[in-house]
Amino acid sequence: RARGMNANIYRVGNIVFHSDTGVHQENIEENAFYLQVKAFVNLGVVPLGLEVEFSFVNQLAQAIITLATCRDLRQETYHLYNSHRVSLDEVLTDSALALQVAGLPYDAFIDHLYRHYDKPGFQQHIEQVMLHFGWMDDAGGDSSAAEETELRVVADKTNSLLKQLGFNWQTLDPDAMKTMLEQALKERMTFLRQTPVFAALSPAEAALVARQSSLRLYGDETSILWEGDPNDTFYLMMDGFAEISRKSAAGWSGTLRVAGRNDFLGEETVLGSAAASVTVEAVMGDAVVLAIPAAVLSDMLASSPSLALGLLKAMNNRIRRLETMVVNMG
Repeated sequence: RARGMNANIYRVGNIVFHSDTGVHQENIEENAFYLQVKAFVNLGVVPLGLEVEFSFVNQLAQAIITLATCRDLRQETYHLYNSHRVSLDEVLTDSALALQVAGLPYDAFIDHLYRHYDKPGFQQHIEQVMLHFGWMDDAGGDSSAAEETELRVVADKTNSLLKQLGFNWQTLDPDAMKTMLEQALKERMTFLRQTPVFAALSPAEAALVARQSSLRLYGDETSILWEGDPNDTFYLMMDGFAEISRKSAAGWSGTLRVAGRNDFLGEETVLGSAAASVTVEAVMGDAVVLAIPAAVLSDMLASSPSLALGLLKAMNNRIRRLETMVVNMG
């Protein structure tokens, strides 16, 4: 600049997917914002009031070109980020995304992380939240005033220039996030397709089930289902064990089997029953399950032969095992 060169500086915001196609960067797993979203979606909770902005990559490129090709603008410093800020909890709980995510007050959100920190399926995502919230930074040394000062970047001048040049930032269309969310739920989708019931699902069907399912933790000897009680959920065991029992005609309770990883529970509710037919309790430690609304699967059964066949095969295998057990006992 001192020598007369036109040196403009473009400070960009939170670069995200294409606003129309939803296509994201190839190395998305290295993107800090994505890792936060991935953690919230997999944990099923997000803190209330977390404001973010989505600088869509296509619009950001357009904004830079718009400013760079205006000859009257020289030696400028621009802050380029979407002026339409949104609360991430409102985005992730939008009905258009059909996610099983709940917005929690900050203290309740912290409590949720604390209760689940060292549990399978939860820990890796909680560590990502801690990392990107700065909770894992070295807290040693004196805290300076600068560290305690809240900074807010303003882009009024840049946005005013862009508006004069005919450029306007787009608001977020939740549908554009679905490609990124499928990537965030990829491990869950893989797990689903490794289970007997969901093995034959198409990628689109697996993505739908993954988005509408949620991780749940049940402590040792905690009931997951209770015979005769209302139930509207289909469960997949992800970690731990659960004892399945049922009352006899004489009134005593007998163990039918012990369920482990990839096993399923509550299948009768998918087929129209409003009550649990068995009692299920976590045993030998905590149990982590993937809970899927039965209504989602019931609706899918009408249009997905692969799901219907998978459920039929899985239930047939279970009946065969029970028959063999009864014969052996005799």
